[in-house]
Formats: sequence, C-alpha cells, structure tokens
Amino acid sequence: MKMLIQNRKRVLLAALLLVQIGLIGCGSNTVVRNNDVAGGGTEVGNPEKTISLAGSAQKGPFLEGSVVTVYELDEFFNPTGLSFTTATINNMGEYTIQIDTDLESSFVEVHVSGYYFDELTGATSIDPIEISVIAKTDTNPEININTLTSIALPRVLTLIGEGYDFNDAKEQANMEVLDVFEIDIEEAESFEDMNILEEGESNLALVSVSSLVLQIAEDTGDSVSTVIEEIANDIEDNGVLDDAALEGQIDDASGDLEMCNPVSNLEGRFAFFPWFPEFFCENGRFTIDSPISGSLHSSEEPILFTGSSDDLGIESKMVWYSNLNGEFGHGPSFEKSDLSPGFHMITLTYEGSDFYNWFHINEPWESDTIMIIIF
Repeated sequence: MKMLIQNRKRVLLAALLLVQIGLIGCGSNTVVRNNDVAGGGTEVGNPEKTISLAGSAQKGPFLEGSVVTVYELDEFFNPTGLSFTTATINNMGEYTIQIDTDLESSFVEVHVSGYYFDELTGATSIDPIEISVIAKTDTNPEININTLTSIALPRVLTLIGEGYDFNDAKEQANMEVLDVFEIDIEEAESFEDMNILEEGESNLALVSVSSLVLQIAEDTGDSVSTVIEEIANDIEDNGVLDDAALEGQIDDASGDLEMCNPVSNLEGRFAFFPWFPEFFCENGRFTIDSPISGSLHSSEEPILFTGSSDDLGIESKMVWYSNLNGEFGHGPSFEKSDLSPGFHMITLTYEGSDFYNWFHINEPWESDTIMIIIF
C-alpha cells in the first residue's frame, strides 16, 4: 500500500495540476505517462485496446468535479507509470472514463480525491479525502470506489503476496473486513459492486460501515482518512483487528451511532433514495391480538393467529416464532394446526430483525410475546 502511494505521488500531482489549469473537466480524460515502468512475470490478463470504465465514488457520494485517476498496475501491483484522469460528473460521485491506450495489464487502481457528502452531518465534508480500489478491467467495467474497498486494499495485496489468486484474495479480504464490523451477509457482493444509493443488503452494509467510520472520527477527533487507514493497516497482515484500542473505538461508535440520522440525511439529499425501510426509524410495536396469552389449545384444532401494528404498511413484514417450533408463520392473520404439544412462547416481530441488529438501529420496533399451551 505504501509503495503504491509513494510511486503514484508524482503522477497524482501532475494530474491535480492539470485540473487546476482547466485541462480536464467533468467527464474528460487526461493521460499521464512515465516510462520508468517496473517489470514482472505473473499473469496480467488480456487488456483491450479500448476500455470504458464507469462507477461511483462514495465515502458519502463525492461531489461533482472530484478527481478520479486510473493507474495501470504491473503483475506485482506496482504502478507502471501510465495513468488516466477524469472527474466525477455529478454529486452522486459517478464517473466515466474511456482508455484508448493499449494497456500492458488488466490490473488497475482507481483512486478518487475530493470532498464528499457527509451523511452523518448532512453537509459537505470539512476536509477532502482519498480512497481507492484495485480491480481488473477485463472482468468488471463498472468499478465503484468506497470506504470498504479502501479498507480492504492493503489486505488484498498481502494475500496476493502470500500466493492467493487475485479474485480469491479479494473475496477473502472482503469477508475479513465484514467480520471486523461483525456484519454477517450470506452472499455479500464484492465491495467494488456496492453502492449506498442502491437497494440490497450489501449496500446496507456499506452505509453502515461508512457511517460508523464517520462516528469514530467524531468520537476520537481523528480525521476520517486516519480512521480508514488505521483499520486498513491493522488488518493488513492477518485479516484480524488486533489493536484493542481501535476495537474499543469501533464498539463505542457502534453504541453512539444512531443510524437513522445518516439515512435521513441521505434521503434528504437524494430524493430517490428509495430502499431503506422507513419503519425501522420509527417507534412502534407489534401486538398479538389472538390467541390470548395463557390459553389452552388442542393440537388437533387449528389456532387463529392475528397481529397488528402501529403502521399498517409494514404488516407484510410480520413474522411469528415459537420457542419450540421456531419460525412458523408470516403476515397479520393465518391459521396453524401442527405446532408441537407443550408450553409455547409465541413472539411476533418483523422479518429481517436479526439482520438489522448489526445496522445500529437504536430504537427498533417492539416485538410482542405471549404464552400458550398446546395439549
């Protein structure tokens, strides 16, 4: 990681100078060449002569005009000296770039530098930030840059150095980063495919980590860049967070973070931010209307289960559990006749409640529980 940063400083300074004097604008491309290219001998793929890349740059979304630079990497993942510079085309952090040069390798580092929308404060960030991702242009023309890609990057390079295939290294590093934040998703997307303005559990994880990093910075007084770098450097060697103080900062920030605030700020900024279930940011409860707590029922007769909520719009999310039979029903009303004999603690809650536990929702909807006896 340090080698990448050191080797590209001259190129980045040149690119920034070009931005300042107006030689690049939103959507335009600038090529910077350096003939001092490192060599190597591993598989580098089959790059096309013309490559079109696109994606989104998000800490929160980067502002229009933020500098996006694509660095070609050799088989040792060092910059070859060839880079291409463009800028984000809107305040959602989107960028596009067309590379018309015959690349030696399909490996690239995509780097963004600029100011971003701070979802915790609901305003433009006070300081600029730089984040990156490593990707292959021949397998993924859409490359997003975000908090998770930047945290995982040093670990990816370490795993590759240990002999991992590029794709396997990214998959392993991604799992380890999610474990650091105690996020458990069965089929998580690759970090470079995540987008905080799109629907899905993986994107929800990105919103959570992105906001948590901001909360850590606020709690400690460190810059956001410092927080990201400290986490990335700590897990670089073994994929585990070893620094007890840093682990404590994450735990403290998890308790301080009221996730509904950044979600509300994102909704206020992007009117089309459609996917976050609003009821998770409201106070309310579910109520079991039948059967009556303490009632007795024959195992041979159907039992009517009905429930209600403070918001009729979320009744489709109702899920019913028994301590003896586990999950046994969905929705506000149904009949059930095959529950096991015995004392049942029946709970009515919302579908996905286990998943949202890690999402730092401090005031979730209140479940309801009753006891019934089946003989």
